[in-house]
Amino acid sequence: MSPETPESRRGAIVDAALALVVERGFEGLRLRDVADAVGINSATLVYHVGSKEGLIVEVVRAIMARFRGFNAERGVDFCTPDGLFGHLATIRESMVAAPHLYLALTEIAVRARRYPQIAKALEESLTGWTWVFRRLYGAAAPSADAAQLSAWAATSIAFLWGTSLRSNADGTLAAIAAGGEGAEKAAAAIRSAVDGYAVLIRREVAAWPSR
Repeated sequence: MSPETPESRRGAIVDAALALVVERGFEGLRLRDVADAVGINSATLVYHVGSKEGLIVEVVRAIMARFRGFNAERGVDFCTPDGLFGHLATIRESMVAAPHLYLALTEIAVRARRYPQIAKALEESLTGWTWVFRRLYGAAAPSADAAQLSAWAATSIAFLWGTSLRSNADGTLAAIAAGGEGAEKAAAAIRSAVDGYAVLIRREVAAWPSR
């Protein structure tokens, strides 16, 4: 068994907080419960994260790092035309394979944006994701200008974020996370929505050079 390091303890803290946000929501998250889940005292937890707000910032950053990891695992190439559709497929499959990440992120975005540090972390994540989509669209449609790339990026993020919010609100993500009879139907709904959007985007990008 490997000895515990500050990094591994911090990772355990973030994982515990993430699980509790999914289970109880942002308002139900208590630092004491996170400490208990990790097997440390509250003072040690505060030493690592500072406050509940600081802890949630760490959770947001960890979620975004895991999203980047999904792209790496699937070999998404951000410099080729196929990278855009590889990224969309990665998002589709990550919503099915790791619905808890989307459950937590939507909960945090809806309930915790009033906290300045958390709002800043969410905005940084949005900025990074916008840059990713601009790069992907730039590779897929090299003749597109900056305004069009920005428009495409904003539209894609709005669609995917809306899908995540709706899937949280209507129980689709929760059904996938719970498994059982409803999981397959819920996963099919996610895949259908993202695949349908990808078809529209493929047509839009293909038509661009002729305009």
